[in-house]
Amino acid sequence: SFFFSNFRFDSFGTVGSAGTTLLLPDCELSDMDPAVAFYFKQIFFTFLLPIVILVCVIVWSTIRCLCKTITKEKCKDYLILSIVLLTFLLYPTLVKMTLSMLRCPKIGTKFYLMASLQEECFQVQGEHFKYVLMLTIPQIIIYIIGLPLAGTIHLIRNKKHLHEEHFLMRYGLLYLGYRDERAWWELVIAFRKVAIVLIGTFGTFLGVVDIQAHLALLVVFVSIALHLVGKPFDMEKPKSKFLYNLELVALIICWMTFWGGLLFFLGESVSNAVKILVTVCIVIGNMVFLIVAVFVFGKESIREKKLNDIKKKEIKDTTKIVPLQSGDDDINKQGDSNQSLEASWDI
Repeated sequence: SFFFSNFRFDSFGTVGSAGTTLLLPDCELSDMDPAVAFYFKQIFFTFLLPIVILVCVIVWSTIRCLCKTITKEKCKDYLILSIVLLTFLLYPTLVKMTLSMLRCPKIGTKFYLMASLQEECFQVQGEHFKYVLMLTIPQIIIYIIGLPLAGTIHLIRNKKHLHEEHFLMRYGLLYLGYRDERAWWELVIAFRKVAIVLIGTFGTFLGVVDIQAHLALLVVFVSIALHLVGKPFDMEKPKSKFLYNLELVALIICWMTFWGGLLFFLGESVSNAVKILVTVCIVIGNMVFLIVAVFVFGKESIREKKLNDIKKKEIKDTTKIVPLQSGDDDINKQGDSNQSLEASWDI
């Protein structure tokens, strides 16, 4: 049961948070000294976002030059959308890698880097302290804090443009599904993720694992309270209300998962039968939620595709040119034809 539970959470954790394992070049750096390889990764992830932006600009500029049918404005929409999407996916990885520099468990009277237990942390003359000043602090300011705040400020300043075509195309990923008054709610989600990573990072200083679980329970409990009070989704629309309930169920399952994990730290006071039962319930609950979420996503994707096909067909039908009547037709028929032509173009 314990092995199955670990396998389930490791595998589903990788799938469910693809952003945290999107770019981890550990295998390519396995021949290097662990500390040197770790610092090399920190340098890489520090400049990753500017590299991604530069690549997006080059790719879409090339597409714009090769494909003349794409307008300049449309190309700009796709460019900004690509940058926002990739930044959204990379954010968990950036947070995890930034805070991993501060993950230093205490061994004896000194702190050592978790990635390389031979590397001492926070020594003024050491390599670790130098990289913390040069990389970690700027990453915390620019990436962990700066990115969510910049996105939130941009949405608040452009609140009147949330439903405009170009703005929706570019930044809709950040606020679609939320009501206009809570368009910035993704900031809450981002800081919730950061809080969980902070607990995993600085929990090594506490020395007791179950305290980390209690702190995680507190974060999830506060998240549930904020979700119930804030009501980020439009409750008057059935689908938005369904998203609201789906998010609430996900938070409750997270809370139950952390709570069930605490039972394993109570020692012999909890029987093996209870531990097995809790494990099975947690696994079944997570799997059922995952299956339902995938089913709903697939159903909505198919429905959206059908609606898009219908819209394209309607547009194609309404833009057909009605030929003018010729020959000996009387004036009334010719007038009717001209009116039908004008009406078709107005549509």
